[in-house]
Amino acid sequence: MGTNHRPLQRSRQPFRTPEPVRDWTDLHRDDEVDVRLNGQVIASGRIDMRALDGTVFWLLQNNGWGRKMILQSEGLTVQKRARDERP
Repeated sequence: MGTNHRPLQRSRQPFRTPEPVRDWTDLHRDDEVDVRLNGQVIASGRIDMRALDGTVFWLLQNNGWGRKMILQSEGLTVQKRARDERP
């Protein structure tokens, strides 16, 4: 019984560090983001809806954690991931 192992193919695209989003009006529906508090990721997922003034958005959290309201006034930071990068 033989096994046929292939070497792992590495992505040709370099890993990109998620960029902080300073102006939340730059966030759009379906953007993949990490939400941080004091440098720790407290939520990850996909933007569902954002207020026009960018002070709040709804996040569809990864892993079935449901929908969560994210308020800018809580001192949170947001990092947007490229569409091909998943946590």
